[in-house]
Amino acid sequence: MKTIKAFNWQIGFLTTICIILLICRVFMTENFRYIFLIWNLLLAYVPYFIASRINTESIPMKIKLVLICIWLVFFPNAPYLVTDFVHINHSTSAVIWFDVVLLFMFAYTGMYMAIKSADVIHNWLISKLGNGLAILTIVVSFLLSGFGIYLGRVERWNSWNIINQPFSLLSEILQLILKKNVWEFSIVYFILIGSVYVIYRSEQERIKKIKEQFS
Repeated sequence: MKTIKAFNWQIGFLTTICIILLICRVFMTENFRYIFLIWNLLLAYVPYFIASRINTESIPMKIKLVLICIWLVFFPNAPYLVTDFVHINHSTSAVIWFDVVLLFMFAYTGMYMAIKSADVIHNWLISKLGNGLAILTIVVSFLLSGFGIYLGRVERWNSWNIINQPFSLLSEILQLILKKNVWEFSIVYFILIGSVYVIYRSEQERIKKIKEQFS
């Protein structure tokens, strides 16, 4: 079964580039405006780390089901980095060209971890539920992720609020699910995540077929 390492060279490379760019930005501008990107990137790592553990044979099935739920709660943190482009409004004309690259690299790294983790979870679900239910689960997960990104970016909720403020969060969700603009936002980010994921999966299938031809 397909799996991923908890920390591979791709993650290390992308993270290193992000940090280097952030340090350069600090020296260029003499301020720490974008230092929060490191925290956002750490949160994006959580669903990736969970996915890297899902195929561990020593972990009981009940624990794996809990991990899937935790993955779903934290998954929006990875594509959430794309929304950090809203901070470009605070950039001066002297460094906006640099900030575009900085924000793009953090967003790209977050999306990379999101897609890789979703791919592993998807394959695990196929082995347990079959292809149809696995696809349906992933689609629903991406739509919920779009809603989760809205909760984080617009309403300023965090993933851990499901533990320390569950009733307040639930009350907020019940009020939001009937609002048109919430679903517009959620669907747009669902399309973003879904389209990138579909391309990734199709490329993986193409590479797999090429390998089979030459094996």
